Amino acid sequence: MAIRKIQFIRLNFKNKFFRDLFYWSMHLSWPLLTLLIFIFFVFVNLLFATIYMHPACKFSPENLSFLDRFYFSVHTFATVGYGNIAPDGDFTNTIVLIEIFIGLLSVALITGLIFAKFSQPKSFIEFSNYLLYTKFRGKQSLVFRMINDRFADVINMRIHMNTIINEITPEGIDIKNIVSLELKKPFLPMFVASYTGIHVIDEKSPIKGVKFEELHSDNYEFFISVEGIDTSTNELITGKHWYGKEHLMKDKLFEDMLIFEKDGVRTIDYSKLDVFK
Repeated sequence: MAIRKIQFIRLNFKNKFFRDLFYWSMHLSWPLLTLLIFIFFVFVNLLFATIYMHPACKFSPENLSFLDRFYFSVHTFATVGYGNIAPDGDFTNTIVLIEIFIGLLSVALITGLIFAKFSQPKSFIEFSNYLLYTKFRGKQSLVFRMINDRFADVINMRIHMNTIINEITPEGIDIKNIVSLELKKPFLPMFVASYTGIHVIDEKSPIKGVKFEELHSDNYEFFISVEGIDTSTNELITGKHWYGKEHLMKDKLFEDMLIFEKDGVRTIDYSKLDVFK
């Protein structure tokens, strides 16, 4: 089943690209970011190679080809300076000075960006594709599941479940009400392998009396958010997931993922994240 992700289309939005350039770059994939850095590197050196073709730019030796000037720009931009080509005159040295400054600044910014992206904490928390509307200990409940898909443990993890209820007022105004749904275990001192989130639809539940057919509509959406401390880095990690009507299933139960062996070993089968009994 293909899982649809929630999307927002912003109309009349003033996108200030350079203001959010760092944020935008951090969300690029590694291959695309590497490609863009390479394109930037080649473009800058082609630009300076073109400037060095100006008659006012003199070099020793003379009569350099465009390719020679491009290689000289690469050496200058990277502050290598092989010495086989030397700028001659104040004008040429000024251009070289500008390129060296741009090169140093670019290397510093790109290094910072790569380090920030590499060291960015990731939760590696994977959620079940389905939200179950089923019985738990004799009471109607909403049930989801998630796993810790990495070796490091997460401590002091808090889990929040909310629903967005679409309501039309008597005046015809469309209101999105964000309502918190209490979980049976909203706090975990340690999240090692798996967790099953359960919201019991009892007397205290904001969706008490709402039938499955109503929940299984565009009027209800469900959001899960988590936060905790990664024990390997001591950094705060977060995770989130969204469930719409196409993810809601009735009268199903998740199959057990955790198996207790006789010798005390505990085995968890991650392939059963979305397997039902």
